[in-house]
Amino acid sequence: MCVSLPKRSLARSSILQVMLLAILPLSSFCASSSMAQAIKERPFWPEIQAFLETDKTQGLTSCRTLFVGSSSIRFWASLKRDLPELRVIRRGFGGAHLTHVVRYFNQLIQPHKPREIILYAGENDIAAGRSPKKVLAALKDFLAAKTNSLGSTPVYFVAIKPSIYHWDKFDRQSR
Repeated sequence: MCVSLPKRSLARSSILQVMLLAILPLSSFCASSSMAQAIKERPFWPEIQAFLETDKTQGLTSCRTLFVGSSSIRFWASLKRDLPELRVIRRGFGGAHLTHVVRYFNQLIQPHKPREIILYAGENDIAAGRSPKKVLAALKDFLAAKTNSLGSTPVYFVAIKPSIYHWDKFDRQSR
């Protein structure tokens, strides 16, 4: 049995469908726009959450040496095998800048109460156009956060290495 709808209902139905089709992409734009805003406000948050989840499921452990910084630390997958005597924890994330490491200090570093910290960051700061003076200021912020939280725990800063990905910034990296 077929039910016929009045022409007026069909017209309204068609208009409603067209309106829905127009609104759906806008709503996904708004969702992706708010997601982009959240990422801007909390860069690398999914990676930070993964570290927090690991700490939660495996339990927080004190360590002798905590390595933190950008992808050079993140992708050093053999770190524990390379330095087994150090009881290391690896906390490298994304293309982290020094300011990101400072921002997440209380989540990534402080809870582990390391006996020493190896820090590699700054290369991405320079690549993003930050001046060497601003990178140095961020390093001082990191050291202040460390002193406030962990006292005299030593920090070993790994010098920024020349990178083929950022070769055009080598002159600024060298300063």
